[in-house]
Amino acid sequence: PHTPHSEQPHCGSLGPEHISGNGGKALRRLIELPSPPLSRHQLKRLEEHRYSSAGRSLLEPLMQRYWEWLVGRVPSWIAPNLITIVGLATNVFTTLVLVYYCPTATEQAPLWAYLLCAVGLFVYQSLDAIDGKQARRTNSSSPLGELFDHGCDSLSTVFVVLGTSIAVQLGTNPDWMFFCCFAGMFMFYCAHWQTYVSGTLRFGIIDVTEVQIFIIIMYLLAAVGGSAFWQSLIPIINIQMKIVPAICTFAGAIFSCTNYFRVIFTGGVGHFDQE
Repeated sequence: PHTPHSEQPHCGSLGPEHISGNGGKALRRLIELPSPPLSRHQLKRLEEHRYSSAGRSLLEPLMQRYWEWLVGRVPSWIAPNLITIVGLATNVFTTLVLVYYCPTATEQAPLWAYLLCAVGLFVYQSLDAIDGKQARRTNSSSPLGELFDHGCDSLSTVFVVLGTSIAVQLGTNPDWMFFCCFAGMFMFYCAHWQTYVSGTLRFGIIDVTEVQIFIIIMYLLAAVGGSAFWQSLIPIINIQMKIVPAICTFAGAIFSCTNYFRVIFTGGVGHFDQE
């Protein structure tokens, strides 16, 4: 912990309190140690923080059986944060392979690259689902562990959306590609904003688990059908198949953000602001 400014030792005439003028103020800010990032009250609230979630998506009950089986196979000496970072690294690596072969999101990657991304996303989803279970299983849960988990998720969201856009070759429609990338990150931010406001992470009927499974299917379709599949026209409505995921993203963003902002404006006060 940092020592308060008033308790800092003096260093003769070189102390910051002896420096005057505009230049002195700037130098004083450089010399003085920063204030403690969190007050004692805030640290106490952090220690009292407990993860809270509400709601279940359609596939979660089925996936929970697999996740419970999987965490039971993980040695107890493996740290939850290690599980988190391995999942993130796997997702980032497999997506970067796709970026290497498709730098403009308009090229056709090798079949194995799409399969690799599908496997990488499934591994990330599995590890992301069991890191918290491992923490509770080993009695090592902490608010900072939750922060680390969600921080890694925020990074992974960027690569998931980017990989999906590349898989469907959405680079031919840069406006749609920008929107999908922005919407993915914006919805992630709003989900945690409403968690801060209400104190509870809320899941909908169709949530992140279903979206990730859908993206895995899209990777598999890209591997099997190639560019011809995503460029094919849908009869009657006469739009390319690749636009369908973008339209689904648009509809999902409107629906999700409506629910998020309803909670944000009416959901109460976050844990760290409560007195």
